[in-house]
Order: sequence, then structure tokens, then C-alpha cells
Amino acid sequence: MMVKELPIRYKNFNFYSAHKVVMNEPKPYMNYRANKIKYAEYKGQHDQIAIRDSHDQKYLAKEDHPEHSKWISPQDVQDRQNRATEQSREIAQNKQDSLNRTTEQNRVSAQSKQDSLNRATLQNTENQHNTQDQLNSQQLQNNENNHKH
Repeated sequence: MMVKELPIRYKNFNFYSAHKVVMNEPKPYMNYRANKIKYAEYKGQHDQIAIRDSHDQKYLAKEDHPEHSKWISPQDVQDRQNRATEQSREIAQNKQDSLNRTTEQNRVSAQSKQDSLNRATLQNTENQHNTQDQLNSQQLQNNENNHKH
């Protein structure tokens, strides 16, 4: 049965804001009374967004949707995610590289300081040996001079 107009009692009824329930069964009108009881809790609810007003990507994909131009294909979404992931990896790698360079610079600087300290210690030791050698040489001369007299 098909009619072109709804009964007068529905003249101010807003089908876009009314809660809709999908009943995937053959001839649901045959179970009218049971369905009316089963879905009575939804009466008066206006919590669904009409597809025409939705910004969900799955609806924007339809070419006749008013905002179809804003649709992002699944491949574009994946490409964006891949680019974001790659950028995150690059940022992390750059941070790690910078940390590695800083660590290497600190290691080289510490090694350079240690080398300078070692050279200074070696020079100091050589100076001490030279001084000791001079003292030993003078004492030897003094001893020789004392034996001659």
C-alpha cells in the first residue's frame, strides 16, 4: 500500500529529527504490536543526526551529498597517517642524532681534557726527574769534590 500524503496527525512531525530504528526482518509490519512494545523506549527521542546533516566521512563520499567536496578518501586518510608517522619518525631520529652528536662531543671533549691532563702529568713527572737528575748530579760533584780535598 502506497500513499502520497501522510495522515493529518503527522503534518508537523519532523522525520529528520525523529529517532529511527532499522528493522532488518521481512515484513516487519506483521509484527507491529511486538515491535511497538520493543521499541517504545525510543519514542520522543531526538538524538540522531540525519545523514544529510552528518559530517561523517562515510556519508560525504556520496557524490550527491552537499559537502561531498570535503570528503577525504580512505587512501588520502592512510596517506596522511603515513606522512604523520614518517614525520614523527624523522623527528625522533633527528633528536636521537642530536643526542648522539652531543654525547660524542662530550666524549671527545672529556678525552681531550684527559689527554691534556695526562700530558701535564707527564711533563710534571719529566720535570721532577730532570730536577732529581740535576740534584743527583750536583750531589755527585759535591761528593767528588769532598773526596779530592
